[in-house]
Amino acid sequence: MSQSPTLSTILIYYLIVTDSVEEIDLYEILEITRGASKAEIKKAYHKAALSSHPDKVAEGDREAADARFKAVSQAYEILHDEETRELYDAHGMAAFEKTHGGMPDYTDINDIFSQMFGMEGDLPPGFGGSMPRKPRKGPDEIKEWKVSLEEFYKGRTVKLACERKSMCERCKGGNRTYFSDKDKCKKCKGQKVVVGSKVFEMYIPRGWRDGDQKRFEEASDEVPGQLPGDLVFHFKEKKHPVFERNRADLMAHVKVTLHEALCGFSRVVVKHLDGRGIQIDQPRGRIAKPGQVFKIAGDGMPFKHGEQRGDLYLIVDLQLPDDGWLPKQSLVLELQKIPPHPEKVIASDVIDEVEYDRNAKLESFGTSEKNQASGDSDDEEEAGDHGPQCAQQ
Repeated sequence: MSQSPTLSTILIYYLIVTDSVEEIDLYEILEITRGASKAEIKKAYHKAALSSHPDKVAEGDREAADARFKAVSQAYEILHDEETRELYDAHGMAAFEKTHGGMPDYTDINDIFSQMFGMEGDLPPGFGGSMPRKPRKGPDEIKEWKVSLEEFYKGRTVKLACERKSMCERCKGGNRTYFSDKDKCKKCKGQKVVVGSKVFEMYIPRGWRDGDQKRFEEASDEVPGQLPGDLVFHFKEKKHPVFERNRADLMAHVKVTLHEALCGFSRVVVKHLDGRGIQIDQPRGRIAKPGQVFKIAGDGMPFKHGEQRGDLYLIVDLQLPDDGWLPKQSLVLELQKIPPHPEKVIASDVIDEVEYDRNAKLESFGTSEKNQASGDSDDEEEAGDHGPQCAQQ
């Protein structure tokens, strides 16, 4: 059993616990030097905290031990953090007056041991555990919420009515033993919780994206004996029929006719997410090519922070006439005058008029040998075994 602290030591600790600004030497409380490292501070803290725990002293000395325990903990809280330690070294305890924010209030010894030993409220072996234990927190409840690209673009506040279990107000979820059904709580039928509905108001900020989440603290189902977990909404971006998004940039395809590609155009090519028509002016004589990209700087999605926006990319999809389109001969002659003209005819002694598949897919390029019989490759390997063996010189 630890020796009881002296009266003077108790008074020093009491001054710290009551937020007094008397000049207290925190290094003396932890019995370390002013040049002690963080590891030495932590080691001294563990030693002092264990020796001063109220459960390790006689019942008559527990009040003094509790004051000492809190003082040791608060001294460690100041010295183990570089910023607060620097403040203390420069200004002493005056730096922690209430006007400066004060020191943390440690009233739950189990919380302190949770920080010291990585435990969730459990005291080390040998301690009585007489201090009240903080309830554990339940698991988070995850819900997916689908959001349109327009909502991410403009921002929106939504109200959601969610089913939620809450503690029965009549029996308070108490631990009772029921000998018959008539003894059970009439409201919850002995389940300790009742199912109801709760409305959550959620703001979807501009510029948020797929994968972002909104968290409501301790808003999941209530369970007797533990704190509720958090209710977390995961945002899932809906697929848009016009725009494709990549972070803060937007992309859309615009259809351009052959006539517009050759002669120019000036018209609205796409309707933006806020309802604006985006007009492109393509002057006559400037040819719009298939796959050409028009970039409109600063007209994409809003950034998460600040007033800036990404860029809007418009890709030209050239619309050609359908098969069977037969213009008049006079028009054909006029079209043949449009540059560029065919290159010089390629001369060849032998000309082969081939048949071809006019709807082939480039994805099949390089796959011609896939259906070749495996025996062909076996024959090649066998023949190779009898061939000359060559080595690079």
